[in-house]
Amino acid sequence: MPKSQLKPQKTSDKLYQFLSNNFSYLKWVYQLVSYKFHQLKRPENTNWNQFHKIQYRPSKTIAFESGNLKLVGDLYSSDRTEEKPVILILHGASVFGRKLPLIQALSQEFQELGYPVFAFDARGFGESEKPAEYTPESFDFSQDVRSAIDVLSDREGFANRRFYIVGHSFGGGVALGASDRDSRIEKVVIFGPPRRLGERFLNPEAREKIKLLVRWQGDMQLDRPLEFDLWSQVLAPLNIENYVERFSQPGHTPLFIVDAEDEPDPDLAFLREFYQHTVDPTDYWTVPATNHYLDSGFRLNVPQYYPPTIRSFVEKVDRWFAA
Repeated sequence: MPKSQLKPQKTSDKLYQFLSNNFSYLKWVYQLVSYKFHQLKRPENTNWNQFHKIQYRPSKTIAFESGNLKLVGDLYSSDRTEEKPVILILHGASVFGRKLPLIQALSQEFQELGYPVFAFDARGFGESEKPAEYTPESFDFSQDVRSAIDVLSDREGFANRRFYIVGHSFGGGVALGASDRDSRIEKVVIFGPPRRLGERFLNPEAREKIKLLVRWQGDMQLDRPLEFDLWSQVLAPLNIENYVERFSQPGHTPLFIVDAEDEPDPDLAFLREFYQHTVDPTDYWTVPATNHYLDSGFRLNVPQYYPPTIRSFVEKVDRWFAA
């Protein structure tokens, strides 16, 4: 059977297949479920009054081209006189894109430290345009990073700036793919990148193929289903498993690998094993007592975050950038 014709075997797979084929009528349901999935979970020994409501306040919203698609991003400028590097923050696979509470919180906290920050919706996500054709080139997420650097480099005050990347979840994979193709990216932080893709998706015996295809379709709000043959090619340059050799050799882009203590044990073990095969300049850190979203999320659909956790992450990354 061709890989693109995945036949549902389990009852849950049949449900996922139904949702995929009828998604154009069910987008609103997925959006509601996404809000519920990202509901804020209060850590132990904290009070709700310790959380910070996020005010959406970028310095400027910028539309730019990547390939033949229009993308949308938020620039958080800094009033500091020193010319710190520009941080590109890459969101994960989420229907909220750059407006996920975590991305907004990180953008504003890095801005407070004096960094110019650019957080944009990758193609197919958020307010950016969706590909009309379904080809590997149509979903070239790494190209979006290169296009973002191009447009920022042409802006007044950004010429000759250095560029760093902080990629969360799926965005961590995009960060790896982009840094492999663009030497202007000088340092990379990947937080909770896609893990165990070979086991969960690409392996012939993987049990989550249909589920993950529907998840990506839903996060991008695509009317048409994604096929396995296509998406396996899209994921190849974003799969951390393909970068073991690169980061085991001297001279690679400096890489900071981060995960969170409350993430699944197999995911934590996978990243630690990956790190063991790397050589300097590489570092690894597990953020203590938090989850994949660093204690951020929606509370009654209002984006909020727990400042001590976010600031711990931002300050740690800032020190690594400065080292």
